[in-house]
Amino acid sequence: MLAFLGILLWQLTTSETKKVASGTPDLLAFVTGATILKESPRDLYNLQQQQLVQEKLRGLKPGVMGGVLSFRNPPIVAALFLPYTYLNVFQQYRVQIIVNFILQVIIFWLLTKKPWGNKEAVFWIVNIVAFLPILANYGFGQISFLLVLIYIAIYKSLKNDNSFQAGIFTGLLFIKIQYLIIIPWLLLLATKKLRFLTGLVVSLALMVIINSALYGTDFLPFYLKFLITSESSSFGTDILQNYSIPSIMVALHIHEIGAKVILVGSLFVIALVQIYKKRLTISKEALFSGITVLGLTLNIHTMAPDLTLLLIPITFLYYQETLKNGVALLILFYFLPWLGLLKLQWIATIGLTAIGFYFLSSTSFKIPNLANETSGKTN
Repeated sequence: MLAFLGILLWQLTTSETKKVASGTPDLLAFVTGATILKESPRDLYNLQQQQLVQEKLRGLKPGVMGGVLSFRNPPIVAALFLPYTYLNVFQQYRVQIIVNFILQVIIFWLLTKKPWGNKEAVFWIVNIVAFLPILANYGFGQISFLLVLIYIAIYKSLKNDNSFQAGIFTGLLFIKIQYLIIIPWLLLLATKKLRFLTGLVVSLALMVIINSALYGTDFLPFYLKFLITSESSSFGTDILQNYSIPSIMVALHIHEIGAKVILVGSLFVIALVQIYKKRLTISKEALFSGITVLGLTLNIHTMAPDLTLLLIPITFLYYQETLKNGVALLILFYFLPWLGLLKLQWIATIGLTAIGFYFLSSTSFKIPNLANETSGKTN
């Protein structure tokens, strides 16, 4: 941990960080969204306007950028970055490093039984040094640590039998809408399904209302259309760099949309049936791990920082008591994301998908309660 703090301090003080900050793609996209939201909200998803703002933020002449690193999140995410619009790129990057570090410490505290124990310290140092998604989060200025916190809240709510609360937290995944794919799977885990759906509807309704207030009353239909049309290279998306099923299809030169839909749909239904069959016989940790992994590989857009969500099954594996293949799975979780450096995300996706389905059939995966978990049940 001290070594990481040293690296963090270096990143916050060295002048070289300014060079990194000016080209931090995801943070640049978030600040672009915040800048447009502040100045002209109706242009939030205007590609031309986004490029003009990004050129200005990077100190470039108009027309120099060959493409745009598009802002594709809901307006509420842009609102989170409004304070950054009063800072220069160097300061923005510094603040984002600090925010991500604070979120990581919170995750560390929530997921571990003894947050400040020597054993846990070693475990988290390994995560920081060897787990590529964490490094990518800091390097790209992503918000994946926030997603991890939402997933932890969903897991703990389901574990404590608070279905309404689980639904509320699930609705917050709207900030990265592709992760709503896990809703049907979570519904099967909820003991009180009507209360889960009630919490989900309340949460999603609030998200739509808030985002409509920020953008306009036509937010939802316009945004959904924008997401579909912007999943292309001209919007800064490279399908081959995704750790999801579409990258496999592209790598195998299968470009028919119908084939992709059939494959993803088939795997989704298989997972749904498996969860339904096993929901009463295997642990919530195994089921939630499978849901977390498959939620990454079956959605349409999963980049390296998004794989930070794997911290949850990684921690479960670290504490598991009976799973014989636990060490092998941990090694794979650390190894597979690094295949992206060789542009082999599609191979990593195959491995992760297989692990996800393995979790959904594992009857020997049991761990003791994690930090702050209780055995009490609520409605």
